[in-house]
Amino acid sequence: MPRKWSQGLLCRAIVVGLLISATGRAQQSQPNVAKAMARPARDWVRDGVIYEIYPRAFSAEGNFRSITAQLDRLKTLGVTIVWLMPIHPIGQEKKKGTIGSPYAVRDYYAINPDYGTRDDLKQLIREAHKRRMKVIIDIVANHTSWDSVMMKWPEFYRHDAAGKITYPHDWFDVAQLNYDNPKLREYMTEMLKFWIREFDLDGFRCDVAGDVPTDFWEKARSELDKIKPDIFMLAEAHKPELEMKAFELDYSWPLHSALTDVLQGRGRASDLRMAWEEEIKEWPRGALHMRPVFWPIAERRSEFPRFYQRMIALRQSGNALRRGSLEWLHNSDESRVVTYVRRGVDDEVLVAINFSNQTFLGVVEAGESAAYTEITPEVGAPQPPDAPVVENSGKQRSVGLPAISLPAWGYRIFQRRLR
Repeated sequence: MPRKWSQGLLCRAIVVGLLISATGRAQQSQPNVAKAMARPARDWVRDGVIYEIYPRAFSAEGNFRSITAQLDRLKTLGVTIVWLMPIHPIGQEKKKGTIGSPYAVRDYYAINPDYGTRDDLKQLIREAHKRRMKVIIDIVANHTSWDSVMMKWPEFYRHDAAGKITYPHDWFDVAQLNYDNPKLREYMTEMLKFWIREFDLDGFRCDVAGDVPTDFWEKARSELDKIKPDIFMLAEAHKPELEMKAFELDYSWPLHSALTDVLQGRGRASDLRMAWEEEIKEWPRGALHMRPVFWPIAERRSEFPRFYQRMIALRQSGNALRRGSLEWLHNSDESRVVTYVRRGVDDEVLVAINFSNQTFLGVVEAGESAAYTEITPEVGAPQPPDAPVVENSGKQRSVGLPAISLPAWGYRIFQRRLR
């Protein structure tokens, strides 16, 4: 999301990201994928809050120890899964920029010395586990740097018509691996097993997973599960078949695109519903999707981290937002207002979002005189660093829908206990 967006626009995006249960338009899928069940996800995955860290940029020190030192802060924020961007040495041949891309890996078995030692990483993982937090690392399985230690096996790479090793897409700083080679598959599987076995990691975020053959991921996952069954894998892709056997989670690119179009005036609020419904037709039943949200504005707006903290606490406070079904509700201006309800075992949560710069005064199809309590989090007032997060802190008053008002770019959240 662009830095020029206002706090209001960003908050609307995050409300959608936290509360909608699926994403949008699908890629081409294998036959019958939509009729199958997705790979089951453990509770800690389904309930997870993932925090991505680029170690070099996370702190002034730019190393593992500085991440370990901030685990308590991340825990307080509500983070349950720490995702480390590639931690391996960066290739220098044909590199981009002065440092090179962390996604141009020189040695899958090594650690970038700028980040620390093996013991530093193990300590980070141990300390995270003490706090009931999980740690996953980025794995770049589609390509390596041009000075990779694997270049001593040219047959591990794809070649062009002239017999030269080639690169994927327009990424000239990396060389593409060849998964037609069984020995390459064996090398990469053993490498994944090494990180789980030696470091007690909790899984992987897999870069451009859709460009790597699905059957490789499925076979590798079965081998990893033998070592540590309680792991999870996140695919940087939006490809239905990946969530059948190999991955629990993929990306929300289509919903993110639809959301961006609505916020920037190129689409209608109702396009979000269309994107969500399109995906339901294509993905395995019960498939999960990660929401991408924008964070750096927190450097300028102190209420931004508080907003996250309150929304995470709200999500954890009841069944509806983590396990509930979703039903879209009609309202009196669906070109600019989205309304939906999440229904769980014990409660239901109704969300209304105004995607325009004008006040909305209208109605939502919520049943005659539906009795809800407003629980919209308050995030404007600063809180002490050690202040506890109060469940559903914010507005607490009974309201009678279907009549509703929303300020420009505003949102309101309502809850009704079912028992």
